[in-house]
This record gives sequence, C-alpha cells and structure tokens, in this order.
Amino acid sequence: DYSSLLNAAGGTPLALNYIVGAFTDASTTLTAGATYEAMGGLQVPAGKSLTIPAGTTIKFHAPTAALLVDGTLTVQGTSGNFAQLVSGKASPTRTDWAGIRIRPGSTALIEYARVEWAGVTVKITGVGATIRYSTIRNFTSASGAGVWVSGSGASGS
Repeated sequence: DYSSLLNAAGGTPLALNYIVGAFTDASTTLTAGATYEAMGGLQVPAGKSLTIPAGTTIKFHAPTAALLVDGTLTVQGTSGNFAQLVSGKASPTRTDWAGIRIRPGSTALIEYARVEWAGVTVKITGVGATIRYSTIRNFTSASGAGVWVSGSGASGS
C-alpha cells in the first residue's frame, strides 16, 4: 500500500497512482492519459486482461520489475498519442526495469507504444504476439535484443 507516501519527512501525502502486483479484476483498463508508478513487478494472470490506452504512462521503479503477461495484454496507443512503459528515474539508464514478459498461454497486442530503458524490452516465449507502430529503444541484454522471441510456437508480427 503506497497510498500514504509523503513528499518529505512529516510532509503531505503524494497524489500519485501507485501500482504493484497482480491485476485481480477480470478486466482492467487503466485511465487514458494517466501516469502510473509501478513500485514493483506487475502481473496479468491467466484469465485476466489489462488494457493500457493512448496517453497512459507506466513508470517502473525497480530493476527487477517486469510486466508479466499470462493473460491478455492490449497496449492501444494512437499515432499521435503513444502509450508508454518506461523507467521511473529522473535520469534513466538501460536496465532500470526488466521489461515486458509475454509467456505461454497469453495473448498480446502492442500498438503505438514507447517501451524503453529495460533489459530485454519485450520477451515473447512460446506464444504469438503482435507489436506494431511502436518505438522500442534504450535496452540492454546479453543478446542485444529489444524484442526477443523464443520457444516452440513463439512468433511475432
């Protein structure tokens, strides 16, 4: 529960959208244009869906934090208003967060998104996923991959 973080010792609560852990509703749509502060890893469990609409930003604050997808992920920006999954640091560096992990049994569509400052920015394992009209940059990984596709049945388009 990050609802009572203060702006300084003895200060006032910060009015920010903090998220961490699994999305438990059958379907979750984040607020278009809002900024969310991911204080740890996020998960879309099997049978659940997460929609990240145009103009929404998720800032990740931990190097081990990933967006794990076991259900359905839809990142639906527009050509003039990308959705963003980025570092939460004021001066970002590569590997500030772990990236998006699209795992077997899941479904993913990422359109008009900016994903950056992660290790392997998007890793697709054993499933088909669609990524289009997106900017994926400022990543670091052993393979040098911004998008890593692996495993039986894995494909990207």
